[in-house]
Amino acid sequence: MSVVRRLLFGKARIAIPYPEPAVIDVPMRQLYLQSLRASFTQHDTFKDVRAYCMFVGYPRSGHSLLGAIIDAHPNALCAHELDALGLVEAGFSRRQIYSLILKNSADFARHGRVWTYGYKYEIPGQWNGRFERLLLMGDKKGGLSSTRFARNPRLLQKLRRVMGSNVKMLHVVRNPFDNIGTMTLRGMKLGDAVEEYFDKADAVLNVSRQIEPRDFLTVSHEELILNPSAVIQGVCEFLGLATRPDYIEACCRVIHKQPNRTRAQIAWDPQLLTVAQMRAAANPFLHQYAFE
Repeated sequence: MSVVRRLLFGKARIAIPYPEPAVIDVPMRQLYLQSLRASFTQHDTFKDVRAYCMFVGYPRSGHSLLGAIIDAHPNALCAHELDALGLVEAGFSRRQIYSLILKNSADFARHGRVWTYGYKYEIPGQWNGRFERLLLMGDKKGGLSSTRFARNPRLLQKLRRVMGSNVKMLHVVRNPFDNIGTMTLRGMKLGDAVEEYFDKADAVLNVSRQIEPRDFLTVSHEELILNPSAVIQGVCEFLGLATRPDYIEACCRVIHKQPNRTRAQIAWDPQLLTVAQMRAAANPFLHQYAFE
């Protein structure tokens, strides 16, 4: 679909926090006009922004938690499931996307950053939905972003053209067998979950080879749980954000003490398990993980 047809007849799938958390379809032209009007009045708001952050990876990896941690920083806003990459593909400008990130962050913060299945990602006492001086904008939409890059080889180039050269990518990894387990528990067939997961893994690997190492950071979900202070500090340094002790401490308090081993909650077909083990072993981001 051409950019013009996408804007006129397409739909954007965006997250909303109310009346209940959900992803809904919104006419693309409606979102385009809304963001265009808002962007005209917000020039000074974004004048100091010097980097854009996005996520790549897999569903059920801990993206929402890390996105909330970034959004809680006084110099950053990180939207929840805006699908900014889809808006780049559809022809939105940088300032329009910033405007929608601003609205999304404020809306979710106003409603406690609650998401589906009862999860709550608010960092009490910090800056979710607000900021002191805005230096970084971002969007948490990892799984679909990986798929978009796989479908459109030119999308990375367009992303840089629209959002500027300082694009930072966060790649959150979790034990792939837990990812697949959670995807299955949420309604996918095991075979489909294995295929979708490793298709995204291949897409991430391909994108990582086109990005400067200084602009691509892999974050282990398990390491975030085991050593949250160091991981959060490292993420902030990667994004160019200074940290304060109260911010680090508040973020650490909302992190669970151990990962959820959903791989043990489903029945694994032996052949599919072997396929998953072989594909994980062949991927440099995943080879350290084992089923047991």
